[in-house]
Amino acid sequence: MCLDYDIVDKDLLMRMLPCLLAAQLFRFAINMLKMICEIPRYADLGDLSQFWNQALSGYLLQISQSSDSSHIPTTLSVLKACLCSPDLLCIDGVAIVSSLLENSGKSTGSLSLRLACIVIDVLPCSQQAITALHAVVSNMDPDSLGQLVQQLLELSSSEPLCGSVELAVDWKLSRSLSLVFDHVDAHGLYEQCLLRLPLRKALHVYVQNRIFYDKLLAAVNMCMEREKRQLAEQLVAKYYSVRPVDVLAQDALSVGVSLDEATESDQTTDLTVSSKTIDISIAARKRILRIPDSLKLDIYMRSHK
Repeated sequence: MCLDYDIVDKDLLMRMLPCLLAAQLFRFAINMLKMICEIPRYADLGDLSQFWNQALSGYLLQISQSSDSSHIPTTLSVLKACLCSPDLLCIDGVAIVSSLLENSGKSTGSLSLRLACIVIDVLPCSQQAITALHAVVSNMDPDSLGQLVQQLLELSSSEPLCGSVELAVDWKLSRSLSLVFDHVDAHGLYEQCLLRLPLRKALHVYVQNRIFYDKLLAAVNMCMEREKRQLAEQLVAKYYSVRPVDVLAQDALSVGVSLDEATESDQTTDLTVSSKTIDISIAARKRILRIPDSLKLDIYMRSHK
C-alpha cells in the first residue's frame, strides 16, 4: 500500500525493498526506489546501487522474455526513473546489456536485442557495452540485420520530460544504431539493410547518423569503390535535403559550378553566392533542389576531398 500513498518511513521502505526483489516484483521495486530517492536525507540510507542494478536488470529480463514489444513505452518510463536517480552513475550498464544480449541468442526478432540497444542509448554505458553489442551484430545475417534496423526505427523517438532530463531515443544520434550502420558500411549491406525498408525513413536516419558521426564521406566513397553510384547519389541527395540549402550553394561555389546553368534558369541573380553572405530566394531554393542527383554527387565529391 505504501506505493499508493505518500509514505516517508524510510525504515519501512528499506525493509520492503528486499522482499519485492526476492518476489521478483521488479517494477514495484523500482517505484519504491523512486520514493526512497525523494526522502529527505536520502544520502544517509547508504549505497543503494545494488538494489537499482538488481531491480533494473531483473525487470528488463522479464520484459525481454515476454517478446511483447508493447512493453517498450513502460520500459522507457522505468529508464526515466533511473536517469533521475542520484545513483545513476552506479548502475552497471555493461552488466545489464551483456545479460540482455546473452538472452537474445543472436535472434534479431528477440526483444532482448532491442532493449540492449535502448539501454546503450539511454543510460551511461562504457565502450564495453558497445563491444558486446558488436559481437552480436557481426554474427547476424544481412536480412536479420535489416529487420533489426526496421524494428529500431519503429520505436518512438520522443518521450516526456523527466525533471530537467529529456529521455529520447534519437536514432540519428544513436550509438547502437551507429554500430549497426558501421557494419552495413563495412560489408556493403545497403540493399539488405536499407533499401528493403521504407526507403525514405531508413535512408533519412542513416544519412543523419553518418553526418553526426562524420562518416558520410567514407560511406559515399565506399559506394563508389563498389560501383554503387546510384546509391551514392541517393545518399548525397539525402544529405543535401537535410542540410540548409545554402550548403549546396557553397559547395558548388567552392568547385566553380554554376547552379544557374545546372538548373537551366534565366534568373541568375537569385543564385549569386558570396563567401560572406548567402541570400537565396524561395524560387532559388526550389531550383537548387531540382539539380540532378548525379551533379549533386559530383559537387559533393569534389568539395569534400
